Amino acid sequence: SPTTDKGNIDVTSDNSPRSLTELLKDAVSKTPSHSTLVEFYRQFLSSDLLVAERQQLRDLSSGAAYPSDFTSVLGVLSGEETFIPAFCEHSDVSDWFSDELNVIRISGKELCKRAPQGWWITLNPGSDYGKEFSPWEITRLKEGDPGIEEIVADHEATPALPLEFRYLSQMELESLQEKLCDKLKEVNGLLEFYVGKKLLDKEEMLVFAAIQSTDRGDSLYEEIHSILSLALIGDVAFEVFVGYSLRDSAELALFQYVPPFYSSTLSKVQDFKNMKISQNLIQRILAPLRKLLK
Repeated sequence: SPTTDKGNIDVTSDNSPRSLTELLKDAVSKTPSHSTLVEFYRQFLSSDLLVAERQQLRDLSSGAAYPSDFTSVLGVLSGEETFIPAFCEHSDVSDWFSDELNVIRISGKELCKRAPQGWWITLNPGSDYGKEFSPWEITRLKEGDPGIEEIVADHEATPALPLEFRYLSQMELESLQEKLCDKLKEVNGLLEFYVGKKLLDKEEMLVFAAIQSTDRGDSLYEEIHSILSLALIGDVAFEVFVGYSLRDSAELALFQYVPPFYSSTLSKVQDFKNMKISQNLIQRILAPLRKLLK
């Protein structure tokens, strides 16, 4: 049976295999070789991972809808998708969530078996070297080597993204909270609001995603744009994208693993204010998404 690490995470302890961390860094590089990707997926299945438990010392208000009372792993709702946080090392847990977090140690193969249908797995979400596994990838990984070869072939056929997308720093988020949160609460039909930063050709731009609960036509975009224009006078340029879910467009899909900046449905979004999002992870969000959009 898997061992359980309870309470505060000891960042000085490192019992997880370093080889998986090293392979992960190589696998998320710009040009990983075929053999590197195959070796990484094999090592992921055989390695012991640190996986956040569903039952924590306090309510994290993750927003996930658990399909069964027997679901033992923590699910975190992001937009319309739910992901399971998993980590290579104890320090990766603390990098992602600064407070105490209960985790269990299970293999990647076992985690794929436990993952509810339709959920994602995110490996090292707080690291600069993170990797997300889509429901399609999780299904293929259960098949062993044949499934791994199919995943790698799909990865090699996917072109690189032309832009860099970054999550905002805690200081930037706090500054925006002072300027925007009260205004966003007054917007009718606004379900969730996300923020990020886009770098393209060395030009920096703030990017905002508004998820609507009711059809307001262009009026929601215009209201959000007006609020931002008044709040960000003198700041960097910005773009706003509106939809019913984060799967409505490629631009909205960039926010798949970014916690909501504002949500009308979750009362404790602030519980995740210290969550860090891997930049390399975000760069690879769109590749597996096309499997879901078919």
